[in-house]
Amino acid sequence: MAVQSMGLPRNRRDDSLSATRVRTRRQHLPRYLELHPAVRYLLAVALVCAISLLYLMQTSQVASQSYRLRAFEAQRNAVVRDNNRLQLQIAELKSRTRIQQIARNKLGMVPLGKNVIYVLVDDRATNTSAEAPPQMVGASSDAPAQP
Repeated sequence: MAVQSMGLPRNRRDDSLSATRVRTRRQHLPRYLELHPAVRYLLAVALVCAISLLYLMQTSQVASQSYRLRAFEAQRNAVVRDNNRLQLQIAELKSRTRIQQIARNKLGMVPLGKNVIYVLVDDRATNTSAEAPPQMVGASSDAPAQP
């Protein structure tokens, strides 16, 4: 064998010995592979335990992912609820009656009557303080007067 590893030519005697060894080994192979029944039993138990452990690990992961999914769904539902509440609040704040009430009560505005007087202010008059007073144009019209 040492001769073969060095790359030197092998002789016929070594070939015949190795062939008989291989033949003998093949004949006794079933005996080498035979296991004691206790060892077979222990291997079977170990295999069942390994498969059970893998199953439990997968079940555990599925359960934890399910809990995470439920938490995310609850969070999403809370955000949707807040969004709906805010949209309702926006609609209430934009309501015409509310805006009119604030204009009357807080800002002191009054509704536009039929007798409307429009005052035209000249740009030059606003730039100088003591020139002509603003001109008054038309009364009792619903539409603004055209200059």
